[in-house]
Amino acid sequence: MAYPTASQITDMTNVSLGNLAQILFSKGFTSQMNRTFRDYESVLVNMKTGSATTERSYQYLLLTALGANSVQWQSQGTSNVAFPSGDVGTTQEVTALMKKIQATIEIDLNMWNRVRAAQAKYVDNPLALEIQSKLDVVKREQAKALYGDGTGVLGVIASSSAVSGKAVVVLSTADTAVGGGNTNWFEIGQIIAFCDKDGVAVPLSNQGTVVQFRVVSTARKTNTLVLEGQTIAGAVVSVTDITGLAAGVFAYPKSVLQATTLIGPDRDTSIDFGTVTPVMAGLESLAATDGRSVFGVTMSGQLGGSQFDHGAAIFDVSAIEESMNETEQNVGYGKYKYDNLIMPYNAYSALLEGKEADRRFNSVEDSARGGRKFIYQYGDQSLDCIKSYFCPFNRIYSLPKPCQGEMGESGYALELRGVEFRDVMLGANKEFLKVNSSGQYVNMLQSFLEGWSVLIAKQPAAINMIRNFKMV
Repeated sequence: MAYPTASQITDMTNVSLGNLAQILFSKGFTSQMNRTFRDYESVLVNMKTGSATTERSYQYLLLTALGANSVQWQSQGTSNVAFPSGDVGTTQEVTALMKKIQATIEIDLNMWNRVRAAQAKYVDNPLALEIQSKLDVVKREQAKALYGDGTGVLGVIASSSAVSGKAVVVLSTADTAVGGGNTNWFEIGQIIAFCDKDGVAVPLSNQGTVVQFRVVSTARKTNTLVLEGQTIAGAVVSVTDITGLAAGVFAYPKSVLQATTLIGPDRDTSIDFGTVTPVMAGLESLAATDGRSVFGVTMSGQLGGSQFDHGAAIFDVSAIEESMNETEQNVGYGKYKYDNLIMPYNAYSALLEGKEADRRFNSVEDSARGGRKFIYQYGDQSLDCIKSYFCPFNRIYSLPKPCQGEMGESGYALELRGVEFRDVMLGANKEFLKVNSSGQYVNMLQSFLEGWSVLIAKQPAAINMIRNFKMV
């Protein structure tokens, strides 16, 4: 056992967040990370209708066919004509499984005791800082999941190279690439790993010790990640060859994959995107039309979303009109109201640049409150163009507001059901001493948070998606 140095005995800055206990001349801190989770606040929370009936699953019923063959026209001049045969409307019962999201709060016990004993009123509370940081991460994770497909995929490789001992990965913006190349799906310091479409882990073929990566930096303009190579134990390894990180390989958070093998979902099989991983299925699957399964529902035909394929062409505002027309015809005129167009920043900038040329765009300014926005006018509905930090670069969405359901029908096309994030309690205790790998208690204080949620589409066709477009 090595004896501690003098500085380790007296200096709390060696402890994570310990500098907050000693810096008495400065109040507060400045976060260097983007803490944005607007999508969580403006989209997910607005869809929430209350806690689920159970913490395991949520059941709901879909009417999949009206029974049109039970109606016929009949001439007045004929007799003894049989009425049409009965054709009972068909339904499908769906069970949506809750997905659990968890967080661990960890601080040094000595530092925590020292802070609690501090007399200076302006000593920051490191526990409050750590809790707030984890709550921010939780909300960001749920905001990303809103747009994901349920597999946990963060992005798809377009190309890669080795530069100065790091792997440099360019993300694909192709129509089929989950995430659309949006580097905002990757958190700085996050540990990720790569798998092929069969779910097989892709370590660097000539550097078998490099099996996972830490995100060092991201560049949104070029859809680029800079990654540090690591062993499975987290030891840093210089990357000199990126053979294996080929185009089409999928990036996942390590937490989604199997612990030691880093195996992911096999995307070649008939997986159910609602249950394949612990991650909540989002709009990429809930608005799908390719026949994939989500909680047993085949996403095609009347059970699919309303998608407008722009044919890989440069984006034109006519796509908004055509996509809204398609959605309105799928769900019925006036059934749902829409007041949003959710899009990535590059799409927002392009529309803002071209709004003067199209009379369907209007600027709205509130001089009293200082608000300013621009909207697209679709009939009597004003669609507020909303910049989204997490929306994939190859998608634009318009999501419905709740409506007045008929004959007991749910008025929500989209619902977020679940249980609020809360402390994990053991009796009356919610703080615990950390146990190390040898089963010994150490002087680290831990607490745990968890919640359950599931995003369900009770009428997928009400989700309006514009896809497969280019901005330049």
